Amino acid sequence: SARVSRRHASHVTSERAHDNVLQMTLGDLGIVSNSTVISVTDSQRAIDAFLLMASKRISALPILDEDGELVSVISIRDLKAASEAGSLETLLLPVVEFIALERRHAKTKTMYPYISCKETSTVENVIKRLEATRVHRLVVKHAEGHLKGVLSVEDIISFFVRNSP
Repeated sequence: SARVSRRHASHVTSERAHDNVLQMTLGDLGIVSNSTVISVTDSQRAIDAFLLMASKRISALPILDEDGELVSVISIRDLKAASEAGSLETLLLPVVEFIALERRHAKTKTMYPYISCKETSTVENVIKRLEATRVHRLVVKHAEGHLKGVLSVEDIISFFVRNSP
């Protein structure tokens, strides 16, 4: 019937629109804002990083060294791990020491692992990377490699919800 055909056509058009969005880059879509990135330095205490997350209502923070280079990311999951391990005194350590202790059992090649992408990455590649690595957020870097922001699964979902037909 005509009603089913129109509904199907609308669905197909909507699918094509989403396929086009998937091939666009993060930079093209402006998913990662150009505002100042909230971060902590590697010498700040872990407790201060978690207090900052709470005050800004965010779940993760990039950790930068004294030159402004990305070292790692600390997230609310790290606090949960410390709490479950009964090691709350580690919250008084510098954030990089806290991360190293909390992640010491992780099988990783680096002491402070994080997953990143560039603003030139397509939305589809970012989604695939999030799924493959089973992380909840990626560090987004400018084409030159400098920190641009942090992109979470929730940010991507919100983008699609806000921009759905």
